[in-house]
Amino acid sequence: MPLSKADVESYLASTDLRTPLESGLNAAVACQTKKPIDFLSAYYGAQSVAAGIKIPSHWVGPCDGLLPQPGAYRYKLMLVEYNIPGHEGGVGGTDKGRNGHRVDSIPIANGVIKTHNICFCVKYIPDEHDAFKEVAMCFDGIIVRINPGQLPG
Repeated sequence: MPLSKADVESYLASTDLRTPLESGLNAAVACQTKKPIDFLSAYYGAQSVAAGIKIPSHWVGPCDGLLPQPGAYRYKLMLVEYNIPGHEGGVGGTDKGRNGHRVDSIPIANGVIKTHNICFCVKYIPDEHDAFKEVAMCFDGIIVRINPGQLPG
């Protein structure tokens, strides 16, 4: 049964479609994906699982090339990275690719995903340590991908 104009307007007045759509489209454009449907499917699937684990969206950058998270899994792993604020390269360090991840982080996460386990690439933000600790407790394991000496303290 088709929706009436009033039904559509009521729905759009109560639901924010613009923000998540802009976020997905911006990520797809930033990554210059050649397979937008596959990219957006993986992007929104990962966002949904991350929300269930309560990972703030600003901890998870564009993950171009990351495989979709499995629906059924045995373990949840977090791959932790750190971006140097204000680094002259603009991506958080000399060890980072154009997407802000270490060049081996996505392949490592994909290796975990191929074993039918969940793996999220998460940025550690020192000012949010207490929240990070709380989220980290939801995972079965943590893979740390931070160069020695990058993280202050």
